[in-house]
Amino acid sequence: EALEAKGLFYNKEITVYVEGQDDPLFWKYIFDLSKFRAHIEDVGGNLQLEKYIDKIIQENADFYVARDNDHSDFINHTKNHQRIINTYGYSIENSMYNMATIQEI
Repeated sequence: EALEAKGLFYNKEITVYVEGQDDPLFWKYIFDLSKFRAHIEDVGGNLQLEKYIDKIIQENADFYVARDNDHSDFINHTKNHQRIINTYGYSIENSMYNMATIQEI
């Protein structure tokens, strides 16, 4: 429950957990374009993020996870849920966005 309430501590509507130290800056920009005020926190890598993903899927935890797509398009064990957000490309560094898409967020 503490993981779910963390955003409220920072006066944000939702909490989003991301993979690494460089990711919060990218995701902050994306969420700033949306209607959601998000507290974004890195968890120290993809393996750690998997634990958060499992909590969402198995326990219906009320927080979000934002992660790189990696090679999930080519392997068939992608975990899908409305609170799991994947980048379009392999990583945030090679994801491309155009203004028409961003404005619809």
